Amino acid sequence: TMKGHYLFLLALVLYSSIISAQNIWRNCGSANDVALINRAVSFQDSQYGNFVIVVVDGNNTQLIGDGEVLITKLMGDLVVGEEKRELCDCPHSCPMFPGTFHFSRNILLPPVFERATIATIQIEVNVFTFMQDLTSPVVYTATNSKPRLFCVEIDIPVQRGKHF
Repeated sequence: TMKGHYLFLLALVLYSSIISAQNIWRNCGSANDVALINRAVSFQDSQYGNFVIVVVDGNNTQLIGDGEVLITKLMGDLVVGEEKRELCDCPHSCPMFPGTFHFSRNILLPPVFERATIATIQIEVNVFTFMQDLTSPVVYTATNSKPRLFCVEIDIPVQRGKHF
C-alpha cells in the first residue's frame, strides 16, 4: 500500500540521518593549536552502548613529550561529566612525533544519555612538554600558558539498551 511505502521511506530517511550524524564533529580549537585536525569519528560498543571510542586523526607540528587530555561530556549545553587524563596513559602514545598522528580514547557514557539521545564529547589536549630532540624537554609549568595540541567536539547518537 502507499501508506506502507511512505512509512518505509520515512524509516529509511531517519535511519540514514542517524548513521550520518555519527561523524558530525567540530574543531573547537584555534589557529594557534599545535596540530591540524583532519578527521574525528566515533564508534560505540555494540553490546551495551556504555562506552564510545573517539578517534582523531591530524597532523602534528611539534615533538611532544607529555600533556593532558580534558574530556567533557555534554547533553546540549549542560555538562554531565568531566575527566582529566594524561596524554601518555596509552601504550605508544608518547612522545608524539611531528607529522601524521592517530589519537584514540575509550570513554564511558554517563547513564543520563538514554537511547536515541545525542551525546556531545569535547576532547581538549594541552601540551606540558615540548622536546627539541628526545633528550632536551622544554617544560611548561602552571605559571606558563599551556599550548593546546587540539580541541574537537563530536556528536554521538547514543545506541544503548535493547533494540526496538
